[in-house]
Amino acid sequence: MYVKALCEWFLTDGIYPPVRLDAPENIEDALTEAGVLQAELPLEERCRNEWIYRRTWRYVTQFTLPETEKRVFIRLNRLMGRWRLIVNGALAAEGTDSWCEAEITRLLGVPNYVQIEFPPDESFSLFPKAGFTGSLLWNGTGRGVIKDFRAMPADNGETGFMCAADVSAPGRAKFVFRLRNSLGEFTEELEEKLAAGYTPIKDRIFAGKLAKGEINKLSAHLFFEGEDSDTRETEIYIPAGEMPRKGVVCLNEEDFELARALGAQTAYTRDSLADDAFIRRAARYSLFAAEAEDEAGGALPEAMSNPDEVARICPDERTLEDDVIWKLSESDRACFDGAGGCGEELSETIALSRYNQALALRDAALDARLRGCAFTLEGMISGENRLSSPALIDFDGIKRPAFCALRDAWQKEYAFCRLPEDLPEEGIFTVKAYYVTDCPAESPRAVSVSVYDINGREVFFTTFAATVSGCVGSFVLEMPSDGVVLIRTRLSDRGEELSVNDLAAFMPDRGIGDLGEARLFYDGETLVNDSDTLAVGVCVGEAGYFGCLLPGEGVSGRETDLNAVEGLNISF
Repeated sequence: MYVKALCEWFLTDGIYPPVRLDAPENIEDALTEAGVLQAELPLEERCRNEWIYRRTWRYVTQFTLPETEKRVFIRLNRLMGRWRLIVNGALAAEGTDSWCEAEITRLLGVPNYVQIEFPPDESFSLFPKAGFTGSLLWNGTGRGVIKDFRAMPADNGETGFMCAADVSAPGRAKFVFRLRNSLGEFTEELEEKLAAGYTPIKDRIFAGKLAKGEINKLSAHLFFEGEDSDTRETEIYIPAGEMPRKGVVCLNEEDFELARALGAQTAYTRDSLADDAFIRRAARYSLFAAEAEDEAGGALPEAMSNPDEVARICPDERTLEDDVIWKLSESDRACFDGAGGCGEELSETIALSRYNQALALRDAALDARLRGCAFTLEGMISGENRLSSPALIDFDGIKRPAFCALRDAWQKEYAFCRLPEDLPEEGIFTVKAYYVTDCPAESPRAVSVSVYDINGREVFFTTFAATVSGCVGSFVLEMPSDGVVLIRTRLSDRGEELSVNDLAAFMPDRGIGDLGEARLFYDGETLVNDSDTLAVGVCVGEAGYFGCLLPGEGVSGRETDLNAVEGLNISF
């Protein structure tokens, strides 16, 4: 189990005398508090301090561990920027993640000297936020190690929770989940028997009643050679009120499969839960089973008033060949009329329809989450083989924009913006920002909104604080003369980015036709927008990405099939 290492922290660049820190802070705030920098200076004065961000700053400390024959790991939380972890003069880890976990067994000394370096980033902004604001934790384990441990509650907070872990042991071992709360420790345990080597334990359902309005403590224990080799703990908080239900109404086997791929937690049925077959099928896909009824006993609210308006798939066509198989809505036709009429190539017609469908599907799923009801896919997919519909996944297994957009909407915490239904001709309108979460945040989340013009220049920025689901604020936006903007909404917590949502807005009399061509190239690791204009509606199925790319921006991921990359104005 991880415990906090007692130590004092200092910040230095090797030139300026070390600054003692009461608690770690990001570099700029720490230097401001120490008097090296002055707070709230005008921009021209702040520019004189640019040297601060062109040096390698180091957080330095030392600590002593009790004598142990166990393997020792250390963990750092809340890192911002590019970092390197050095223990007793040796590199232990490096990266850009918001946390770090590294084994230091072979590096141990008495005492242990620790440095966290933040070298300057070549692509840094003028005043970047970088540094370490968390704690140094250490954990002594036996020969078996729990590398990761996660848990999430059921949607209604009553039927149980799901666990997952990564475990490593040199021989046969036993892995046990335990829960304790105000009701006492459960006598029932979830146990896994493990073979030698690395074992990922995927989502497992643990049935039991969680206490509401308090923190439920869950522990995982790895037993190897008769000893408790490693222990991890996590917490699950269930609000006193009802949690929003986050699930999919499932009618057949493909619905269960799709629900898990999207990240849903619950499979809803319109029949009685007395149907054991439904419960068994849900458990097979690591989903909770629930009846699609609200507390008043009425029918579950539909996520969409007219699913067919979102699906836009011809019911009697199954392939994307030369035949006209994509049925356009009236809004699609109007958009194409503004872009030069319906005489465009079929591929462009399909791309625009898919883009509009993805946005509509994402909006419908987010609306359902805001209202606290399950999102139903009924009517979304035509035909017997529901997963093979090109609405979400093609026959060749390629994930389409609608699938990536829908999966985005299932994130645990998410922020997004909404445009008014009709954009006024003068180009001045109000945009609302929203936040959705499955449970109230312990501290306010930051919802920041950046607006970019067609060439990727930021023309507007604002930020809001959010704690519970709902509208967090609004702002007035004036459309540039070219009639195209990108509204990017970011959600972050203490500098860690949790989600990003892109929304392109077009004036009715301009729109898609005013977009320049965005050239994308793939360098083996990143798909990059190598042009001076926005790339709109970019979908990279293998990377699970759906959004826009600013000039010079890229999507990282494994090797990508460029034939499976879509967008409204891209070329290769």
